[in-house]
Amino acid sequence: MGTVAAVAVALAVAYALAPEATKVKVGDQAPELQLPTFGGARSKLSSYRGQPVLLFFFKATCRLCREEMPALEELHRRYGPRGLAVIGVSVDVDNDTLKSFLEQHNVTFIIMQDPDAQVLRREFGSYKMPESYLLDKNGVVVRTYLGRADWQAQATLEPIQRLIGIRMWPH
Repeated sequence: MGTVAAVAVALAVAYALAPEATKVKVGDQAPELQLPTFGGARSKLSSYRGQPVLLFFFKATCRLCREEMPALEELHRRYGPRGLAVIGVSVDVDNDTLKSFLEQHNVTFIIMQDPDAQVLRREFGSYKMPESYLLDKNGVVVRTYLGRADWQAQATLEPIQRLIGIRMWPH
């Protein structure tokens, strides 16, 4: 049992300390996503050009994703009316699990579906959950967040506020 625990700890540390594995970097044009939404329609990331986008990849069974979802819903409610599009991309295979997760967290923003993270791996070259990308109105990556982000911290909110035109005052 001690060996299993040691391996688990080693894997967790390696995951937490892994370099940014995503091939999409700040300054890059975000890859096009054309995926079904939860509910059956199809959606394209490029259809959101003209407004900043917070793109959030998650899995319903991911503990960090569950912890982060309420703050993302709050961002959507707070900044959606000011122009920010929050888009979730679920990598879940089981729709029942995803449905329960979305209902539990009262998610009202759009959810695209990428079962088994096929598009995430191919287009973004990534593997971490949760994972978020802040895009400007032209679809250019402004920030990447691999792993959990603190969506209530001023340092995290400032780039979002800047993109939607909220003026920052000096402290």
